[in-house]
Amino acid sequence: MTPDPVSAFSHIDSLPRAEFAFPGPLRDQLVAAILDGSETSTTGLVVEYERDGSRCPRWGIGRWSSTRTIGRPPASR
Repeated sequence: MTPDPVSAFSHIDSLPRAEFAFPGPLRDQLVAAILDGSETSTTGLVVEYERDGSRCPRWGIGRWSSTRTIGRPPASR
């Protein structure tokens, strides 16, 4: 039985989004580095989470989808 490629990635829409840089070449480079494994960590300022009313993520915990440049689908790792 061949898996349905659409349902295999349907969970991506339910993941929290992580956006890196502004849409464009730099964002695409960062997302590519995440997907190929050469970028394995990222940082953020606690004050940004506090300002947005979001919980600060714990190290090594969780999954996010990353938004690519406009018109391209999100990526997940």
